Amino acid sequence: MVTHDIDEAIILSDRVIVMSGRPGTLREDITVPFDRPRSFEIERDPEYAALRSRIWDLLREDARTAEETA
Repeated sequence: MVTHDIDEAIILSDRVIVMSGRPGTLREDITVPFDRPRSFEIERDPEYAALRSRIWDLLREDARTAEETA
């Protein structure tokens, strides 16, 4: 599954692969540590928030790099 939605990726997937911008390379392959079945209640879990934040940090870092080279 390909998505641009971090929450969707965490809730529906067992792994989240974060890609870089051009050229598209693998930034990080992250295992989602939550048991199935998952519900939206998982969003209240501090581990969920930490994982979401980690993914955002990877994306932000790549966006900054792209902005600096533009």
